[in-house]
Amino acid sequence: MRYVLFTMRDGRISGFKLASEVVLYNIEENKPEKSIRNTGIETLEELIEEYDTWLLFTREISGEDKELVEEMGVKVVVTSLETIDEVIGEFFTG
Repeated sequence: MRYVLFTMRDGRISGFKLASEVVLYNIEENKPEKSIRNTGIETLEELIEEYDTWLLFTREISGEDKELVEEMGVKVVVTSLETIDEVIGEFFTG
């Protein structure tokens, strides 16, 4: 359970459909590992398959997309936090 995903736009966590990129974040090393241009659910499928991610942080996601992501074994977390640092502080550090 090393990798999590973030939907991002202009350096901020955004809704899934509005995201310009998906960031793969390495929790163990506390750093972004990869950033891929968001082309839709296919982008997530590619990252999930390759890196065995377990969480997706987003500001907003449709019920249909959420269901597809969760069927791939990834829990979707809808957050009002705006930055990756805020999420890491809230969810992964004391």
